[in-house]
Amino acid sequence: PAPGMVKAACAELDVEPARVVVVGDIGADVGAAEAAGATGILVPTPVTRRSEVEAAHRTARDLTAAVDAVLAGDW
Repeated sequence: PAPGMVKAACAELDVEPARVVVVGDIGADVGAAEAAGATGILVPTPVTRRSEVEAAHRTARDLTAAVDAVLAGDW
């Protein structure tokens, strides 16, 4: 993914990137979100590299935990 994809989705939905959260399982997902001005949350899976987990600003153990954190206003 690239930041342009996130920006295009935001434009299509008429939402500011700062109000968007992207959940992904690889560092590129999180990087694209952050480069676009959105919040990225990494949910590690078997394909996620340890270095990606270590570099991520925000991680969640699974999708449910990520959604719960977003809805609680933690991110």
